Amino acid sequence: MQDNSSEEREISLIELWNSFKQHLRPILIAAFLAGILAFAVSAFVLPKKYQATVKLYVSTTATNNGSDLNALNYAQKIVNTYIEMLRTNTFFTEVAAADDENLTASQLSDMLDFELLNSTEVFSVTVTSSSPLQAKRIADTIANLAPQTIADLNDNASLHVVDSPLLPSTPSSPNTKRYTALGFLMGLVLTYVFFLIRDLLDKTIYDEDDLHNRYDYPLLATIPSFSKKAR
Repeated sequence: MQDNSSEEREISLIELWNSFKQHLRPILIAAFLAGILAFAVSAFVLPKKYQATVKLYVSTTATNNGSDLNALNYAQKIVNTYIEMLRTNTFFTEVAAADDENLTASQLSDMLDFELLNSTEVFSVTVTSSSPLQAKRIADTIANLAPQTIADLNDNASLHVVDSPLLPSTPSSPNTKRYTALGFLMGLVLTYVFFLIRDLLDKTIYDEDDLHNRYDYPLLATIPSFSKKAR
């Protein structure tokens, strides 16, 4: 029983491979067309997004013996606290007013992403916008306002800008290369599946191999084809 199962599985794989080779040209053509379509959509249709990032360093005064190790541990523990202090409607409203972008606190919140960097006392604020100038301008405003906001809330901590935002020259999304690769792959798979299903549903006998593969009976005779000239 085990040998028969292995043999049937091997034949099935051979049939799949033969079906792929038989329709290789239209499959590749469809895959290339799908890749070109995905490239065109990502490059010319989907809205582009730009990102500008500012990195901030939290420095503190240790509350016990003032050693550098205690100061470092204290800063690492409270970085998330200061991120939450900045992730407030009050701060967002202040940034929007200073930047004069006519944005609400909710809209600005959707544009910002705060991230703690590798469990250190450094965190980043990334601004995502459809305009590279707006992304950098908001990031600059955050770099200017955040240190004073933290200083007003806690006298034992201060923020320092360690990496100023740059004007983004290329969009962060959509990823044109990724869209193109996915389009090509989807075109390849879907076209192959289409031809495979069509072949499996086709019950026509084309040659002796088809007859032998579908019916477990010996072939007794074949009728040759005659052309009109032979007659």
